[in-house]
Amino acid sequence: MTVSACLIVKNESLVLERCLSSLSGAVDEIVVVDTGSTDATPEIAARFGARVSLFEWRSDFAAARNFGIDAATCDWVLIIDADEYLEAGSQDQVRAIVERTDADGITVTQRNLLASDDLIQSADSRTLRLFRRRDDVRYAGIIHEDVGPAIARSGGRVVGSSIVIFHDGYSRPTTQGSGSRAERNLPLLLQAAAEAPLDPYLQYQLGTTHQQLGRLAEAQHHLAQVLQLPNEQLNPEVIANAAVRLAQLAMVERHDDRVVQYAGQALVLEPNHVLAHYLSGIALTRLGRFADAHAHLVAVKSSGKAGVSTAAELDALIAYCASNRTRQAYR
Repeated sequence: MTVSACLIVKNESLVLERCLSSLSGAVDEIVVVDTGSTDATPEIAARFGARVSLFEWRSDFAAARNFGIDAATCDWVLIIDADEYLEAGSQDQVRAIVERTDADGITVTQRNLLASDDLIQSADSRTLRLFRRRDDVRYAGIIHEDVGPAIARSGGRVVGSSIVIFHDGYSRPTTQGSGSRAERNLPLLLQAAAEAPLDPYLQYQLGTTHQQLGRLAEAQHHLAQVLQLPNEQLNPEVIANAAVRLAQLAMVERHDDRVVQYAGQALVLEPNHVLAHYLSGIALTRLGRFADAHAHLVAVKSSGKAGVSTAAELDALIAYCASNRTRQAYR
């Protein structure tokens, strides 16, 4: 079995070498779709033996992805972005799984590295990035494009893997060195949602984007839709994240009961959701429910995912809740 890596790039000279270096031993060819670089991106790609094809950007991520897949020649396709890279050891896992599996699609762990001042250092999500190259399997969606439905329509099966792809794009507010990622995404999301207004995933992305832009009322509206619309086909991780974002918005307004409610909904779906535990701990502390707050805050501490800027505050809160929990017990 052979593997093609397919990338969409534009002005990625700062990170592309790291990405392409991580693919060594994992893939047989690299297909780079350049949507208009003005820096050294094409030259870096060529240095790694990649086939670089120019593609005129037309505000459609699926079209760019499919252009790259059309140019691929191998049995399998690995989708990766320039601000991502394979974890050391995942190269052998890619090779092993394509040789032995009878599945048609493979999910990987995308480990999103966050900014140093975020509450947590990283957040994991499952994403479909490795699949058999077939004429009837292509991406759909102008933004947050997805290949999963095409695999399902073709009768294919998707399984998980232990492959890890690191992504540090969220640690920077801009994309391709300039311009807000949220401002770039919003028009595309609005267009996609206008065509599919009952799609809960698009509502989630709209809510997230409005939250990033500080438009909190709009964010609350769209995120609430995720929980209210039929969402049985939605990844539970997305539903949990929507509930956590609603909890964050409630915390801004100091509606602590609602924070606990939304965070609790998330924890039913994702019991180890670190942000849900953290928000629960803060809100329960404000409500004077120190024993419950202590349990949630200890869960955050035990996860090992708390960011550097959070650690000292977390220790102080745990000690505060422990002290007040003891006082309450003796009343």
